[in-house]
Amino acid sequence: MLADLEPWSGEADGGWVYDSLGGRTNPRYRLQFRPQQKGFLQTKHPEPYAPYFELVFLLESVRATRPGQVFEMVELGGGMAPGLQQRLLQPHGSACMRFG
Repeated sequence: MLADLEPWSGEADGGWVYDSLGGRTNPRYRLQFRPQQKGFLQTKHPEPYAPYFELVFLLESVRATRPGQVFEMVELGGGMAPGLQQRLLQPHGSACMRFG
């Protein structure tokens, strides 16, 4: 499912942790996280584990959205939606409404 989705790459600001969708996490919320260095960053997709499968199911839902259709979701903990909206829905011509 992730094979045809290029991992995010871009400029890291030195204060956040970035995932393969380009979503950012403040490292203060997770003690095991350390900010990535400032500068160009090439991410890679995670190895399969519980949140990985959540991401795959979410990607399947997004890809089932027809062009021009609104994709609605409730996100508890807020992490994947910004990347999904920017990387998948906008180029597809769909809107994303987030709640939660």
